[in-house]
Amino acid sequence: MAEKDSVQIKKQLSEKLPEYKFSVTRNDFAGGHSVNVRVLSGPFDVFANDNARDRQNGYIEIFRDRYKEDERINDAIKPDIDKMYKIIYDIGQFPSGYHGGPYLHWNFGSYSKPYEVTASKKSTPAPRPEKSSGDTKAEGELLMSFPQGWSLYKTTINKTGTDGKPLKLVVYNLNKTKELKNIPYDKFLEFKGEMLTSLNMKWGKFQKFEKWTFPVDTDILKVIIEKYYGVGQPKEETPTPQPTPSAEKEEFKVGDVYLDKLSQGKLKITEVGLKELMVHIEIGNYLETYNKVYARLMIERGDWVKVEEKEAPKEKESFNVGDKFLMTRTGETFTIDFMVDDNYGIIYFDGLTGNLTKSALQVGLDSGYYKKVLDEEKEEIPFKVGDVYKDAYSKKDLQIVKIEGDTIFFTLNGTEYNVGVIIAESYLVNKIWTKQEPKQENEEEIKKAIAALEILADDGDEDARKGIEALKILLN
Repeated sequence: MAEKDSVQIKKQLSEKLPEYKFSVTRNDFAGGHSVNVRVLSGPFDVFANDNARDRQNGYIEIFRDRYKEDERINDAIKPDIDKMYKIIYDIGQFPSGYHGGPYLHWNFGSYSKPYEVTASKKSTPAPRPEKSSGDTKAEGELLMSFPQGWSLYKTTINKTGTDGKPLKLVVYNLNKTKELKNIPYDKFLEFKGEMLTSLNMKWGKFQKFEKWTFPVDTDILKVIIEKYYGVGQPKEETPTPQPTPSAEKEEFKVGDVYLDKLSQGKLKITEVGLKELMVHIEIGNYLETYNKVYARLMIERGDWVKVEEKEAPKEKESFNVGDKFLMTRTGETFTIDFMVDDNYGIIYFDGLTGNLTKSALQVGLDSGYYKKVLDEEKEEIPFKVGDVYKDAYSKKDLQIVKIEGDTIFFTLNGTEYNVGVIIAESYLVNKIWTKQEPKQENEEEIKKAIAALEILADDGDEDARKGIEALKILLN
Protein backbone atom coordinates (compact mmCIF):
# COMPACT_ATOMS: atom_id res chain seq x y z
CA MET A 1 0.00 0.00 0.00
CA ALA A 2 1.42 3.37 -0.97
CA GLU A 3 1.87 6.21 1.48
CA LYS A 4 -0.92 8.14 -0.22
CA ASP A 5 -3.37 5.31 0.52
CA SER A 6 -3.03 5.86 4.29
CA VAL A 7 -3.81 9.53 3.60
CA GLN A 8 -6.81 8.47 1.52
CA ILE A 9 -8.11 6.24 4.31
CA LYS A 10 -8.11 9.13 6.77
CA LYS A 11 -9.61 11.51 4.21
CA GLN A 12 -12.53 9.26 3.31
CA LEU A 13 -13.16 8.25 6.94
CA SER A 14 -13.33 11.93 7.96
CA GLU A 15 -15.55 12.86 4.99
CA LYS A 16 -18.05 10.02 5.36
CA LEU A 17 -18.04 9.89 9.16
CA PRO A 18 -17.45 13.52 10.23
CA GLU A 19 -18.67 12.93 13.77
CA TYR A 20 -15.62 10.77 14.47
CA LYS A 21 -12.03 11.84 14.93
CA PHE A 22 -9.41 9.55 13.34
CA SER A 23 -5.66 9.06 13.37
CA VAL A 24 -4.12 7.07 10.49
CA THR A 25 -0.36 6.48 10.41
CA ARG A 26 2.08 4.19 8.60
CA ASN A 27 5.07 2.44 10.17
CA ASP A 28 7.83 0.92 8.05
CA PHE A 29 9.97 -1.97 9.23
CA ALA A 30 12.29 -4.60 7.77
CA GLY A 31 10.32 -6.67 5.30
CA GLY A 32 7.15 -4.61 5.21
CA HIS A 33 5.01 -1.97 6.88
CA SER A 34 1.89 -1.56 8.99
CA VAL A 35 -1.04 0.84 8.89
CA ASN A 36 -2.42 2.05 12.22
CA VAL A 37 -6.03 3.28 12.20
CA ARG A 38 -7.13 4.70 15.53
CA VAL A 39 -10.61 6.09 16.27
CA LEU A 40 -10.06 8.79 18.89
CA SER A 41 -13.65 9.90 19.61
CA GLY A 42 -17.22 9.74 18.35
CA PRO A 43 -20.90 10.13 19.23
CA PHE A 44 -21.47 6.54 20.42
CA ASP A 45 -19.88 4.61 23.23
CA VAL A 46 -17.94 1.73 21.66
CA PHE A 47 -18.46 -0.49 24.71
CA ALA A 48 -21.68 -2.37 25.44
CA ASN A 49 -21.33 -1.81 29.19
CA ASP A 50 -19.05 -0.43 31.88
CA ASN A 51 -17.56 -3.83 32.71
CA ALA A 52 -16.44 -4.32 29.12
CA ARG A 53 -14.75 -0.89 29.12
CA ASP A 54 -12.94 -1.60 32.39
CA ARG A 55 -11.70 -5.00 31.21
CA GLN A 56 -10.32 -3.41 28.02
CA ASN A 57 -8.77 -0.38 29.81
CA GLY A 58 -10.88 1.99 27.70
CA TYR A 59 -9.72 0.84 24.26
CA ILE A 60 -10.47 -2.11 21.96
CA GLU A 61 -8.93 -3.59 18.82
CA ILE A 62 -11.12 -4.33 15.79
CA PHE A 63 -10.02 -7.55 14.07
CA ARG A 64 -11.46 -7.79 10.55
CA ASP A 65 -15.24 -8.35 10.71
CA ARG A 66 -15.33 -10.18 14.04
CA TYR A 67 -16.77 -7.06 15.68
CA LYS A 68 -20.19 -8.05 14.32
CA GLU A 69 -20.47 -10.86 16.89
CA ASP A 70 -18.42 -9.19 19.64
CA GLU A 71 -20.68 -8.77 22.69
CA ARG A 72 -18.27 -6.23 24.21
CA ILE A 73 -19.10 -3.71 21.47
CA ASN A 74 -22.21 -1.50 21.64
CA ASP A 75 -24.73 -2.48 18.92
CA ALA A 76 -25.53 1.22 18.30
CA ILE A 77 -22.03 1.86 16.93
CA LYS A 78 -21.77 -1.26 14.74
CA PRO A 79 -23.43 0.38 11.63
CA ASP A 80 -20.71 3.06 11.72
CA ILE A 81 -18.02 0.40 12.14
CA ASP A 82 -19.46 -1.29 9.01
CA LYS A 83 -18.80 1.93 7.07
CA MET A 84 -15.28 2.22 8.46
CA TYR A 85 -14.60 -1.44 7.60
CA LYS A 86 -15.58 -0.94 3.93
CA ILE A 87 -13.48 2.22 3.55
CA ILE A 88 -10.37 0.77 5.23
CA TYR A 89 -10.38 -2.56 3.37
CA ASP A 90 -11.40 -1.11 -0.04
CA ILE A 91 -8.45 1.29 -0.03
CA GLY A 92 -5.87 -0.72 1.88
CA GLN A 93 -6.51 -4.13 0.25
CA PHE A 94 -5.30 -5.86 3.41
CA PRO A 95 -4.71 -9.64 3.12
CA SER A 96 -6.97 -12.18 4.79
CA GLY A 97 -3.95 -13.69 6.58
CA TYR A 98 -0.86 -12.29 8.20
CA HIS A 99 1.37 -12.59 5.12
CA GLY A 100 1.39 -11.16 1.63
CA GLY A 101 0.58 -7.54 2.39
CA PRO A 102 0.62 -4.77 4.99
CA TYR A 103 -0.41 -5.34 8.59
CA LEU A 104 -3.49 -3.48 9.88
CA HIS A 105 -3.87 -2.28 13.45
CA TRP A 106 -7.38 -0.83 13.94
CA ASN A 107 -8.25 0.39 17.43
CA PHE A 108 -10.84 2.50 19.19
CA GLY A 109 -8.67 4.55 21.55
CA SER A 110 -5.33 3.40 22.95
CA TYR A 111 -3.94 2.23 26.28
CA SER A 112 -2.63 5.71 27.14
CA LYS A 113 -5.68 7.59 25.78
CA PRO A 114 -9.04 5.76 25.84
CA TYR A 115 -11.73 6.40 23.23
CA GLU A 116 -13.96 9.37 24.12
CA VAL A 117 -17.69 9.86 23.54
CA THR A 118 -18.61 13.26 22.09
CA ALA A 119 -21.85 15.01 21.08
CA SER A 120 -23.15 14.53 17.53
CA LYS A 121 -22.20 17.10 14.82
CA LYS A 122 -25.08 16.14 12.55
CA SER A 123 -27.88 17.16 14.87
CA THR A 124 -28.67 20.04 17.11
CA PRO A 125 -28.21 18.73 20.64
CA ALA A 126 -30.16 19.87 23.65
CA PRO A 127 -28.62 23.00 25.20
CA ARG A 128 -25.50 22.01 27.10
CA PRO A 129 -25.14 23.32 30.65
CA GLU A 130 -22.87 26.29 31.02
CA LYS A 131 -19.32 25.26 31.90
CA SER A 132 -18.23 26.80 35.16
CA SER A 133 -15.70 26.06 37.86
CA GLY A 134 -17.77 28.05 40.37
CA ASP A 135 -21.53 27.79 40.85
CA THR A 136 -22.58 24.57 39.07
CA LYS A 137 -26.18 24.17 40.21
CA ALA A 138 -27.40 25.08 36.71
CA GLU A 139 -25.81 21.93 35.27
CA GLY A 140 -28.42 19.21 35.01
CA GLU A 141 -29.82 17.22 37.94
CA LEU A 142 -27.96 17.42 41.25
CA LEU A 143 -27.36 13.87 42.50
CA MET A 144 -25.13 14.49 45.51
CA SER A 145 -23.33 17.37 47.19
CA PHE A 146 -20.20 16.72 49.23
CA PRO A 147 -19.26 19.02 52.14
CA GLN A 148 -15.62 19.02 50.96
CA GLY A 149 -16.59 21.18 47.95
CA TRP A 150 -17.63 18.79 45.16
CA SER A 151 -21.06 18.24 43.57
CA LEU A 152 -22.19 15.37 41.32
CA TYR A 153 -24.60 16.16 38.44
CA LYS A 154 -26.40 14.11 35.80
CA THR A 155 -27.24 15.69 32.43
CA THR A 156 -29.35 13.99 29.72
CA ILE A 157 -28.88 15.05 26.08
CA ASN A 158 -31.52 14.12 23.49
CA LYS A 159 -30.20 14.06 19.91
CA THR A 160 -30.40 12.21 16.63
CA GLY A 161 -27.87 9.48 15.92
CA THR A 162 -26.03 8.86 12.68
CA ASP A 163 -28.68 6.29 11.76
CA GLY A 164 -31.41 8.95 12.04
CA LYS A 165 -32.95 7.44 15.15
CA PRO A 166 -33.45 9.31 18.45
CA LEU A 167 -30.45 9.00 20.72
CA LYS A 168 -30.25 9.77 24.44
CA LEU A 169 -26.83 10.55 25.88
CA VAL A 170 -26.18 10.79 29.61
CA VAL A 171 -23.14 12.46 31.17
CA TYR A 172 -22.16 12.51 34.84
CA ASN A 173 -20.03 15.44 36.03
CA LEU A 174 -18.25 16.00 39.31
CA ASN A 175 -17.78 19.77 39.63
CA LYS A 176 -15.85 21.97 42.02
CA THR A 177 -17.77 24.48 44.14
CA LYS A 178 -16.62 27.77 45.63
CA GLU A 179 -16.15 26.11 49.01
CA LEU A 180 -13.55 23.62 47.68
CA LYS A 181 -10.30 23.66 49.64
CA ASN A 182 -7.13 23.26 47.59
CA ILE A 183 -4.78 20.35 48.24
CA PRO A 184 -1.09 20.01 47.18
CA TYR A 185 -0.66 19.47 43.44
CA ASP A 186 1.02 16.07 43.82
CA LYS A 187 -1.92 14.90 45.96
CA PHE A 188 -4.36 16.21 43.35
CA LEU A 189 -2.57 14.17 40.68
CA GLU A 190 -3.02 11.07 42.86
CA PHE A 191 -6.67 12.04 43.32
CA LYS A 192 -7.14 12.28 39.52
CA GLY A 193 -5.46 8.92 39.01
CA GLU A 194 -7.65 7.18 41.56
CA MET A 195 -10.81 8.74 40.07
CA LEU A 196 -9.82 7.31 36.67
CA THR A 197 -8.82 3.83 37.83
CA SER A 198 -11.62 3.29 40.38
CA LEU A 199 -14.54 5.15 38.71
CA ASN A 200 -13.41 5.73 35.09
CA MET A 201 -14.02 9.49 35.57
CA LYS A 202 -11.73 11.68 33.44
CA TRP A 203 -10.53 15.19 34.27
CA GLY A 204 -11.77 17.48 31.47
CA LYS A 205 -10.61 20.80 30.07
CA PHE A 206 -13.46 22.57 31.90
CA GLN A 207 -11.90 21.72 35.27
CA LYS A 208 -14.33 18.96 36.18
CA PHE A 209 -14.55 15.16 36.12
CA GLU A 210 -16.70 13.54 33.45
CA LYS A 211 -18.16 10.09 32.77
CA TRP A 212 -20.55 9.19 29.97
CA THR A 213 -23.45 6.70 29.86
CA PHE A 214 -22.85 4.65 33.01
CA PRO A 215 -23.70 5.82 36.57
CA VAL A 216 -21.05 6.68 39.16
CA ASP A 217 -20.68 4.49 42.25
CA THR A 218 -21.33 7.18 44.88
CA ASP A 219 -20.13 5.00 47.77
CA ILE A 220 -16.66 4.64 46.27
CA LEU A 221 -16.70 8.31 45.21
CA LYS A 222 -17.33 9.39 48.80
CA VAL A 223 -14.45 7.28 50.09
CA ILE A 224 -12.02 8.73 47.52
CA ILE A 225 -13.03 12.34 48.24
CA GLU A 226 -12.68 11.81 51.99
CA LYS A 227 -9.28 10.20 51.49
CA TYR A 228 -7.81 13.30 49.79
CA TYR A 229 -9.97 16.17 51.13
CA GLY A 230 -10.79 14.94 54.62
CA VAL A 231 -14.23 14.69 56.22
CA GLY A 232 -16.03 18.02 55.78
CA GLN A 233 -18.87 19.47 57.85
CA PRO A 234 -22.24 18.86 56.17
CA LYS A 235 -24.15 21.88 54.94
CA GLU A 236 -27.85 22.24 55.79
CA GLU A 237 -28.87 22.23 52.14
CA THR A 238 -26.94 19.09 51.23
CA PRO A 239 -29.26 16.20 50.27
CA THR A 240 -26.82 13.58 51.53
CA PRO A 241 -26.25 12.40 55.12
CA GLN A 242 -23.07 13.29 56.96
CA PRO A 243 -20.26 10.96 55.83
CA THR A 244 -18.98 8.44 58.34
CA PRO A 245 -15.37 9.32 59.24
CA SER A 246 -14.35 5.75 60.07
CA ALA A 247 -13.18 4.86 56.55
CA GLU A 248 -10.78 7.81 56.28
CA LYS A 249 -9.31 7.31 59.74
CA GLU A 250 -8.82 3.58 59.28
CA GLU A 251 -5.10 2.84 59.24
CA PHE A 252 -4.10 -0.70 58.38
CA LYS A 253 -1.35 -2.57 60.20
CA VAL A 254 0.12 -6.03 59.83
CA GLY A 255 -1.65 -8.30 62.31
CA ASP A 256 -5.00 -6.45 62.27
CA VAL A 257 -7.92 -8.88 62.18
CA TYR A 258 -11.40 -8.21 60.72
CA LEU A 259 -14.54 -10.32 60.81
CA ASP A 260 -16.28 -10.74 57.43
CA LYS A 261 -19.99 -10.67 58.33
CA LEU A 262 -20.99 -12.47 55.13
CA SER A 263 -18.73 -15.51 55.55
CA GLN A 264 -18.27 -15.20 59.35
CA GLY A 265 -14.59 -15.83 58.70
CA LYS A 266 -11.61 -13.79 59.88
CA LEU A 267 -9.36 -11.70 57.63
CA LYS A 268 -5.83 -11.14 58.91
CA ILE A 269 -3.58 -8.52 57.29
CA THR A 270 -0.16 -9.99 56.50
CA GLU A 271 1.34 -7.19 54.35
CA VAL A 272 0.54 -3.46 53.91
CA GLY A 273 1.57 -1.78 50.66
CA LEU A 274 1.10 1.75 49.32
CA LYS A 275 -2.28 0.99 47.73
CA GLU A 276 -2.97 -2.66 48.51
CA LEU A 277 -3.29 -5.07 51.41
CA MET A 278 -2.31 -8.74 51.53
CA VAL A 279 -4.91 -10.54 53.63
CA HIS A 280 -5.00 -14.11 54.96
CA ILE A 281 -8.52 -15.55 54.67
CA GLU A 282 -9.36 -17.89 57.55
CA ILE A 283 -12.08 -19.75 55.63
CA GLY A 284 -10.37 -21.60 52.81
CA ASN A 285 -6.90 -20.77 54.19
CA TYR A 286 -5.53 -18.64 51.33
CA LEU A 287 -4.07 -15.19 50.67
CA GLU A 288 -5.94 -12.42 48.82
CA THR A 289 -4.98 -8.89 47.73
CA TYR A 290 -7.39 -5.96 48.30
CA ASN A 291 -7.20 -2.33 47.21
CA LYS A 292 -7.20 -0.03 50.25
CA VAL A 293 -10.12 2.01 48.86
CA TYR A 294 -12.20 -1.17 48.56
CA ALA A 295 -11.17 -2.31 52.05
CA ARG A 296 -12.17 1.04 53.59
CA LEU A 297 -15.52 0.85 51.76
CA MET A 298 -16.19 -2.62 53.19
CA ILE A 299 -15.39 -1.32 56.68
CA GLU A 300 -17.58 1.78 56.25
CA ARG A 301 -20.52 -0.33 55.09
CA GLY A 302 -20.10 -2.60 58.11
CA ASP A 303 -19.30 -5.70 56.03
CA TRP A 304 -15.91 -5.95 57.76
CA VAL A 305 -15.73 -5.42 61.53
CA LYS A 306 -12.39 -5.02 63.26
CA VAL A 307 -11.70 -7.57 65.99
CA GLU A 308 -10.31 -5.49 68.83
CA GLU A 309 -9.05 -8.42 70.88
CA LYS A 310 -6.11 -9.31 68.72
CA GLU A 311 -4.37 -12.61 69.03
CA ALA A 312 -1.10 -12.52 70.92
CA PRO A 313 1.66 -12.16 68.33
CA LYS A 314 3.60 -15.34 67.84
CA GLU A 315 7.34 -15.22 68.21
CA LYS A 316 8.93 -15.66 64.83
CA GLU A 317 10.68 -18.99 64.72
CA SER A 318 14.24 -19.20 63.48
CA PHE A 319 14.98 -21.88 60.92
CA ASN A 320 18.16 -23.67 59.97
CA VAL A 321 19.50 -25.66 57.07
CA GLY A 322 18.36 -29.25 57.48
CA ASP A 323 15.04 -28.43 59.17
CA LYS A 324 12.27 -30.72 57.96
CA PHE A 325 8.59 -29.85 57.49
CA LEU A 326 5.42 -31.84 56.93
CA MET A 327 2.71 -30.70 54.48
CA THR A 328 -0.28 -31.66 56.63
CA ARG A 329 -2.77 -32.03 53.77
CA THR A 330 -0.67 -34.35 51.61
CA GLY A 331 1.63 -36.08 54.10
CA GLU A 332 4.66 -35.07 51.99
CA THR A 333 7.75 -33.42 53.43
CA PHE A 334 10.39 -30.90 52.41
CA THR A 335 13.76 -29.93 53.87
CA ILE A 336 15.61 -26.60 53.93
CA ASP A 337 18.69 -26.97 51.73
CA PHE A 338 20.11 -23.42 51.96
CA MET A 339 19.09 -19.87 52.98
CA VAL A 340 19.70 -16.71 50.90
CA ASP A 341 18.34 -13.32 52.03
CA ASP A 342 14.54 -13.73 52.34
CA ASN A 343 14.35 -17.07 50.57
CA TYR A 344 14.83 -20.69 51.55
CA GLY A 345 16.10 -23.21 49.04
CA ILE A 346 14.27 -26.44 49.75
CA ILE A 347 14.49 -30.08 48.75
CA TYR A 348 11.20 -31.90 48.50
CA PHE A 349 9.40 -34.76 46.81
CA ASP A 350 12.22 -37.29 46.40
CA GLY A 351 15.04 -34.86 45.64
CA LEU A 352 13.23 -32.25 43.51
CA THR A 353 14.27 -28.69 44.38
CA GLY A 354 12.42 -25.41 44.74
CA ASN A 355 12.33 -22.26 46.86
CA LEU A 356 10.09 -20.71 49.47
CA THR A 357 10.07 -17.20 51.00
CA LYS A 358 10.46 -16.82 54.73
CA SER A 359 7.12 -15.02 55.05
CA ALA A 360 5.30 -17.77 53.09
CA LEU A 361 6.84 -20.46 55.31
CA GLN A 362 5.78 -18.55 58.44
CA VAL A 363 2.20 -18.07 57.13
CA GLY A 364 2.03 -21.79 56.35
CA LEU A 365 3.13 -22.68 59.87
CA ASP A 366 0.73 -20.17 61.48
CA SER A 367 -2.20 -21.53 59.45
CA GLY A 368 -1.35 -25.17 60.16
CA TYR A 369 -0.65 -26.00 56.50
CA TYR A 370 2.98 -26.81 57.41
CA LYS A 371 4.26 -28.53 60.54
CA LYS A 372 7.88 -28.60 61.65
CA VAL A 373 9.16 -32.12 62.23
CA LEU A 374 11.21 -32.04 65.45
CA ASP A 375 14.32 -34.13 65.98
CA GLU A 376 12.67 -36.25 68.68
CA GLU A 377 9.79 -36.90 66.31
CA LYS A 378 12.23 -38.19 63.73
CA GLU A 379 13.67 -40.72 66.18
CA GLU A 380 10.32 -42.05 67.38
CA ILE A 381 9.47 -44.65 64.74
CA PRO A 382 6.25 -46.48 65.70
CA PHE A 383 7.01 -49.35 63.32
CA LYS A 384 9.15 -52.48 63.64
CA VAL A 385 10.22 -55.30 61.40
CA GLY A 386 7.60 -58.03 61.27
CA ASP A 387 4.58 -55.76 61.79
CA VAL A 388 1.67 -56.70 59.53
CA TYR A 389 -0.91 -54.21 58.21
CA LYS A 390 -4.00 -54.57 56.03
CA ASP A 391 -4.20 -52.13 53.10
CA ALA A 392 -7.67 -50.54 52.78
CA TYR A 393 -7.51 -50.36 48.96
CA SER A 394 -6.12 -53.76 47.99
CA LYS A 395 -7.56 -55.59 51.04
CA LYS A 396 -4.20 -57.41 51.18
CA ASP A 397 -1.78 -57.87 54.05
CA LEU A 398 1.60 -56.17 53.91
CA GLN A 399 4.52 -56.95 56.18
CA ILE A 400 7.43 -54.67 57.15
CA VAL A 401 10.70 -56.40 56.25
CA LYS A 402 13.21 -53.63 57.12
CA ILE A 403 13.50 -50.00 58.25
CA GLU A 404 16.31 -47.72 57.05
CA GLY A 405 16.32 -44.19 58.47
CA ASP A 406 12.99 -42.56 57.66
CA THR A 407 12.03 -45.22 55.10
CA ILE A 408 9.95 -48.36 55.65
CA PHE A 409 10.28 -51.38 53.33
CA PHE A 410 7.41 -53.86 53.15
CA THR A 411 6.20 -56.72 50.97
CA LEU A 412 2.80 -56.90 49.32
CA ASN A 413 1.89 -59.92 47.19
CA GLY A 414 5.53 -60.94 47.16
CA THR A 415 6.75 -57.55 45.83
CA GLU A 416 8.82 -55.16 47.92
CA TYR A 417 7.81 -51.49 48.25
CA ASN A 418 9.01 -48.55 50.37
CA VAL A 419 7.40 -45.42 51.85
CA GLY A 420 8.43 -42.57 54.19
CA VAL A 421 7.72 -42.96 57.91
CA ILE A 422 5.67 -39.72 58.02
CA ILE A 423 3.51 -40.84 55.11
CA ALA A 424 3.03 -44.24 56.75
CA GLU A 425 1.90 -42.45 59.92
CA SER A 426 -0.67 -40.47 57.92
CA TYR A 427 -1.89 -43.78 56.44
CA LEU A 428 -2.51 -45.02 59.97
CA VAL A 429 -4.34 -41.83 60.97
CA ASN A 430 -6.52 -41.93 57.85
CA LYS A 431 -7.14 -45.68 58.30
CA ILE A 432 -5.54 -46.59 54.97
CA TRP A 433 -3.42 -49.08 56.94
CA THR A 434 -4.86 -51.16 59.79
CA LYS A 435 -2.43 -52.97 62.05
CA GLN A 436 -3.07 -56.69 62.34
CA GLU A 437 -2.55 -58.54 65.61
CA PRO A 438 -0.02 -61.41 65.33
CA LYS A 439 -1.72 -64.79 64.99
CA GLN A 440 -1.20 -67.22 67.87
CA GLU A 441 0.11 -70.22 65.97
CA ASN A 442 1.92 -73.26 67.38
CA GLU A 443 5.53 -72.85 66.30
CA GLU A 444 6.26 -76.58 66.31
CA GLU A 445 3.20 -77.34 64.21
CA ILE A 446 4.25 -74.71 61.66
CA LYS A 447 7.76 -76.20 61.45
CA LYS A 448 6.29 -79.68 60.88
CA ALA A 449 4.08 -78.31 58.10
CA ILE A 450 7.08 -76.66 56.47
CA ALA A 451 9.04 -79.94 56.60
CA ALA A 452 6.16 -81.79 54.94
CA LEU A 453 5.83 -79.23 52.21
CA GLU A 454 9.56 -79.29 51.52
CA ILE A 455 9.23 -82.91 50.37
CA LEU A 456 6.63 -81.86 47.81
CA ALA A 457 8.63 -78.80 46.81
CA ASP A 458 11.67 -81.01 46.08
CA ASP A 459 9.49 -82.86 43.58
CA GLY A 460 8.72 -79.54 41.82
CA ASP A 461 5.36 -78.68 43.40
CA GLU A 462 5.10 -74.88 42.95
CA ASP A 463 2.13 -74.55 45.35
CA ALA A 464 4.11 -76.28 48.06
CA ARG A 465 6.96 -73.81 47.61
CA LYS A 466 4.58 -70.84 47.98
CA GLY A 467 3.07 -72.44 51.09
CA ILE A 468 6.52 -72.72 52.67
CA GLU A 469 7.14 -68.97 52.13
CA ALA A 470 3.80 -68.11 53.78
CA LEU A 471 4.49 -70.31 56.81
CA LYS A 472 7.96 -68.83 57.27
CA ILE A 473 6.37 -65.35 57.44
CA LEU A 474 4.19 -66.59 60.32
CA LEU A 475 7.28 -67.79 62.15
CA ASN A 476 8.75 -64.31 61.95
